[in-house]
Amino acid sequence: MLATQTADVGSMRLAAKPGFTEAERFRAWGGEQWLGLRFPVTPQAETPTAGPPGRAPGAVAA
Repeated sequence: MLATQTADVGSMRLAAKPGFTEAERFRAWGGEQWLGLRFPVTPQAETPTAGPPGRAPGAVAA
């Protein structure tokens, strides 16, 4: 979670680099504020690799 003033262009640009996205805008401390969220990247689940045609994935050759 990150908050910055929308008038601070440098902070807005810096927030975008690691992937913060806008969740809300609100007024506080005499200006418009920007609230950003960044969700962690989850690794893709591994899928079994396909073997030669006619053989089930993960099957051992005879």
